[in-house]
Amino acid sequence: MEPLFEFVIQVVLEVAVEVLFSSGTRPQGRGEAKSTSSPVVALFLVFAGGVLGWTSSMVFPTLFLTSPLARWANAALTPIAVGLLMATIGHRRARKGLQVGRLERFSYAYLFALSMSVGRLVACS
Repeated sequence: MEPLFEFVIQVVLEVAVEVLFSSGTRPQGRGEAKSTSSPVVALFLVFAGGVLGWTSSMVFPTLFLTSPLARWANAALTPIAVGLLMATIGHRRARKGLQVGRLERFSYAYLFALSMSVGRLVACS
């Protein structure tokens, strides 16, 4: 039950952070915003995810999972779940004709969640 609890908590926290990030990165108004290059955005997301993962280790200083294998499995599977969830949100927004941010695409959401998971894993180990 404990691994499921940590998985759910991690998914909820990562999605909440990503929704907050994506709401601040959409251009406001009708004007066309200048687009930042994809590698720059990817590097920013890796850095921000790592920092937030490390910061979360201050709030929860110990990992809930005791097995090293379970920890690494969680670090590998949670970003996939978060990426799929954020991609689903992006797909629904696109169907409604709303603008889709970069974090509402699988690749960017996965990258951010992976760096957040690894940052937390490294900081707590």
